[in-house]
Amino acid sequence: MMNQEIYFNQENPDINKTGLQQSWDKYIDQNETPIATVIEVTNFCPNNCAHCYANLSFGKNTTQMSQETFNDCLDVVSSHPDQKPEQIWLVGGEPTVHPRLKEFLQETKKRGFQAMIVTTGEAFSNPEYSQEIVPIADEIDITIRGFGPLHDLMMLPKANEIFSAVPPQLSLQEQINFATNIAKEKGFSIDKHFSKTIEGLTNIAQVKKTTGSETIIGLNVDMQAMTDLYQIIQLLNQKDIPVSNLILQIQTFSESNSYLANILPNLWRKPTANMVETYYRQAKYLTNNNMFKGNLEIIDQLPPMVIEELKLRKIDLGQFYHPVSTPAIGPDCKLRSNVVLEKIN
Repeated sequence: MMNQEIYFNQENPDINKTGLQQSWDKYIDQNETPIATVIEVTNFCPNNCAHCYANLSFGKNTTQMSQETFNDCLDVVSSHPDQKPEQIWLVGGEPTVHPRLKEFLQETKKRGFQAMIVTTGEAFSNPEYSQEIVPIADEIDITIRGFGPLHDLMMLPKANEIFSAVPPQLSLQEQINFATNIAKEKGFSIDKHFSKTIEGLTNIAQVKKTTGSETIIGLNVDMQAMTDLYQIIQLLNQKDIPVSNLILQIQTFSESNSYLANILPNLWRKPTANMVETYYRQAKYLTNNNMFKGNLEIIDQLPPMVIEELKLRKIDLGQFYHPVSTPAIGPDCKLRSNVVLEKIN
C-alpha cells in the first residue's frame, strides 16, 4: 500500500491543474514572491505524531502524487517567470516513502528550481538509499524533535498511555523526565527513531564526502521544554556531520488550535518567552564559539505575547527571527497559502 501511486482525475486530467492555476494566480497577485513552495508529494507516513499538522491539512495514508500531477504542479509554480520561487521543498507525510522521489528531484532541478527534501531522515539509515538520493538533492533537511529519548517521545500519538500517566502538576521538564521513565518501565523503545535519524545523517555526510556532492545538510529542531539545542549540535559535531542550515521550529497550534496546543506531548512545545530565550542564548553561544557556523533561523511566527515579553527582557531576535509564510500544494493539488494551515483554502 505504501508504494501505491494514485493518479488523479483520470477521466479529466485538467481539473486539478486548472483549479491549482487559478489559486496560484490569486496567490501571486496578493503576495510577494515566495522564496520556496512546498509540494506535499504524499500523505503517507509510518508515524502518527501528535504534533503533526498534516493530518488536519490533507488527511493521512490515502494519497500519493503521480508523476503527471507533480509535473503539473511545477508547471503552475513556473507560470509567472518574474515571480518564480527559488526552491521546491518536497515533503509529506514522509516524502521518502514515495517510490518516485528520485524522479521528482530530477524533474525539479530540470525546471531550474533548487530541490529540497524535508524528512525524518530515517530512510537514509539505509546506505544504498543514501547513495541513490543524496547526490541529486540540493538540500536535505532532517527534523529532530529533541535530544535522545525525547525525540521518540515526541513522535508518539497523543492518546498514548505514557502521556495519560503523566501528573499534570509537574513542571514541563519534570513531565518529560517522568514520561521517559514510564516508557522505559513499560518496555517502550524510545531510542529507535533518534538512532535511525542520526544514522541517516551520518550516511548523508558520508555520501557527501565520498562523492563530492554539494548537497546541503539542514536541520529542523523543535523548540521544546528541555531546550536541548546544545546537546544536539555537540553530538553532530562529534560525528563530523556538517550542518549548514538550522531552523528552530515553533509549535504552531498555539494560535490556531488551543486543544491540540495543550495536550501532551504538544504542551512541551508550546512556545514561551523562557523557552525562546533559552534557545536564543544557546544559539548565540554556539555561533560565538564556532560550534555552529551555518545559518540559524526561526521562520515560524511567534505568538505576539511571547514577542512582547522578549522585548521587555531586551532580547533582540533580529539576527535569527525571520518569519515567513510558505505556500503549500497538497497531494490533491490544492493550494494553502501557508504550509502550517490546518485547512485547505
